Amino acid sequence: MGGYGAYIQSPPHQQQGEFMLQIASEEKSRFMIGDNGTMYFYYDKDTKEWFMHWDCF
Repeated sequence: MGGYGAYIQSPPHQQQGEFMLQIASEEKSRFMIGDNGTMYFYYDKDTKEWFMHWDCF
């Protein structure tokens, strides 16, 4: 948990919360998000809310 996201395109500039984790597409397990995309999850400690951003090729 934590660290830095490996963004496909540029990272979101106004994203609320702290980066927590990413879930990426994987051909071997046949799990696809859009066109070989990735989901990025953030948590805002003040509001106790989760946010998700995703991008793809």
